[in-house]
Amino acid sequence: DAWAPSAARPVVIPQPQSVRWLDGPFVLSAETRIVVGDDAAAEDLYAARDLNEEVRARTGRTLQVVKASAVSDPRDVIVLGEPALNRWSEVVLTREGLRVSAADPGPEGYVLKVAPSAIVAAGSDRRGTFYAVQTLRQLLVTSGGRHAFQGAEVRDRPVHRIRAVHILLDNASDEFHVALIDRIFSKFKFNTIVAESEYVKWESARSIWHPSGASKEEVAKLIQAAREHHIEVIPLIQTLGHVEWLYTNNQNLDLLEIPPEQSNARFVYNPLNPRVYEVILPILDEAVRLFQPRYMHIGHDEVRNVVPFPWTAEGKRVGFAELFVRDTLRLYEFLKARQVGTMMWGDVLLTNEFAPEINRLPRDIVMVDWQYQEADRYPSLARFAQWGFPTIGATWWKPKNIIGFAQEGQRQQVLGMLRTTWTGHFANRTVLERQYQQIYTYLTAAEYFWAPRPQDPGQSGYDTGSRFRQEWEGPPQRTGPVPGFIV
Repeated sequence: DAWAPSAARPVVIPQPQSVRWLDGPFVLSAETRIVVGDDAAAEDLYAARDLNEEVRARTGRTLQVVKASAVSDPRDVIVLGEPALNRWSEVVLTREGLRVSAADPGPEGYVLKVAPSAIVAAGSDRRGTFYAVQTLRQLLVTSGGRHAFQGAEVRDRPVHRIRAVHILLDNASDEFHVALIDRIFSKFKFNTIVAESEYVKWESARSIWHPSGASKEEVAKLIQAAREHHIEVIPLIQTLGHVEWLYTNNQNLDLLEIPPEQSNARFVYNPLNPRVYEVILPILDEAVRLFQPRYMHIGHDEVRNVVPFPWTAEGKRVGFAELFVRDTLRLYEFLKARQVGTMMWGDVLLTNEFAPEINRLPRDIVMVDWQYQEADRYPSLARFAQWGFPTIGATWWKPKNIIGFAQEGQRQQVLGMLRTTWTGHFANRTVLERQYQQIYTYLTAAEYFWAPRPQDPGQSGYDTGSRFRQEWEGPPQRTGPVPGFIV
């Protein structure tokens, strides 16, 4: 192995639904070109860019990108695009006895054929074509001094519509998280980021700026990078509970449920204090303008886990469930007026005390059911389905939790899955060294969020931690032989 690469086939993550390995590879030549549709928009060119980045990193070359009208014979070409957008996709697919349409394989699905004469990567839609290229990137191998794509015929589509990763934004996000988007999230077919954003330096709340909080300019870079990789970004701003951020720099202490002289816990705000919304709502409005999201995640988890709530006499008279509903509806209506949907953690709804009020919550709120234990079944998802809420299942980092919950999500036909990351705020610069287990199992989530299957994580054919490190660090810079000998 010191002299030549292994002859083993590439391991594709996530494993495609259907793959047939072929003997004949597609060998890159000096004339190989990438062919896109004549009317390719900027979004259509993201796939060509990613493919060229992979080729350049591994071979030192950049392939020429041309439009379909510049090609007279589809040979020694890599054809990208849906058949309706690139006529050579239809030609090569037909030549290979394949077909693809909006309905088959379906949303985000694709067909990929690597033959000796040409490659075609055609999606049912724009994202499908992009994901076909992410699979193709993993088929690039070097053997005998030649660079080639492993011969294969792939037909693939995801099971879960939403395949999300939760991150915590700080002033390293424009470097660290953008690198994750480029090297990990997009390559392994995540399509959503839930970005916890309460410590962003909002102009409407300058008094609570944290020195390690992300600037809006840094966040804008992340949003742009995500969109260029077909990833939707959903901001998360914790409200009601987990609002320690609201009291940064000893500000807004009058909003605490328990006065500061009676408790050191700065965890919950008093929703009966009207000034709460004078502070919170401008921040939400600013976040809507920055992210332009379809949904905003408002938190609302573990409201009673740190301090007694309600604590004030008036709050106790109103009652916990009523306070929770009022606060949720206030934020829901505010976002709805801006044509933004509401997303929230679902743990409070699973408590017996809240059960009588369940029907007061609008059924278009997306509930995120977080369950971090390792188990074979997760009955909470069935409860959310019975109540009629669109639901996302949220895991943490343990592989069996990720696998089991993704399988349960498939059984309950939920909207999708979310892999949370709880490294603490402002730890992004050190997480690869200090909390690596929270990062490398992103690959396990990518695998099972795309297509859950009954398989032990130890039988995946690759070591997850090593593969993540390999993808993070990139291929070796030297691509040719060098003089020397092995000792």
